[in-house]
Amino acid sequence: MLKFTKKGIYGITILLDLACNRDEKPRSIKQIAENTQISVKYMEQIFISLKKTGYLKSFRGPGGGYVLVKSPAEINIGKVLRILEGSLEPVKCISGDGNEECTRSNVCITRLLWQKLFDEISSVINQTTLDDLQQKFQVWSKNRKSMYYI
Repeated sequence: MLKFTKKGIYGITILLDLACNRDEKPRSIKQIAENTQISVKYMEQIFISLKKTGYLKSFRGPGGGYVLVKSPAEINIGKVLRILEGSLEPVKCISGDGNEECTRSNVCITRLLWQKLFDEISSVINQTTLDDLQQKFQVWSKNRKSMYYI
């Protein structure tokens, strides 16, 4: 079964929380954890990756926390998922990096199916920005007090 891990799902959720609260002061891990229902310990791992790749900035001290470095419109969901998940190919033979070349790829009947599936998934996530998700979330969440939906 093709599945994204909690790391990818939670990473997008954290970014969405920060985007929805962008006009406020930096958000503490505790605030984000309360709003998303994600454990602080798990979030810390995700923050490391997102800070290292230039999506988040942190501020220390009283009133400190995290903010988005880029605008939500500049944050591509496909890029974020690849940072957090690594390869998104449903099978190794279509990775394109040449390291996992299957000896049967030239005669494999199902390879075209996996390639098409990967192309469709890539198309959706590569054309989606955090701003797109934020706009849909704001409509969805009008009557909800928190954003946890996992």
